[in-house]
Amino acid sequence: LAFACMVAAAVFSRSVLPMVMAKLPPARDDGLARDAGPPTLQGAVIALGIGAFALFTLLPPSVALAALVVGSVMAALILLWAYRRLGGQTGDVLGALQQVFEIAVLSAAAGWSSVFYE
Repeated sequence: LAFACMVAAAVFSRSVLPMVMAKLPPARDDGLARDAGPPTLQGAVIALGIGAFALFTLLPPSVALAALVVGSVMAALILLWAYRRLGGQTGDVLGALQQVFEIAVLSAAAGWSSVFYE
């Protein structure tokens, strides 16, 4: 479970970022995000699909769902703050989102394993 959890956390937490980059404009005109350009919506959906596939294939469904729900709520709060305060996304915002989703997956798996392996 530990290895599967680490792989799922790494893959899923990064698969969310292209969708955020596609939907939320860069906050600054001089940032690297502006130079990189937004990914296509099709590419973002494919990335998210790969991440969700990894999450739900490698982990028990209850763990995957808990991680998805907790991560999404936390990400929504971060994105709301970023949009209101900064006017969009920055590299730091994307990094924070990646960490939030990774922590959500690891925490959900830790909670599940403590219930079922005691």
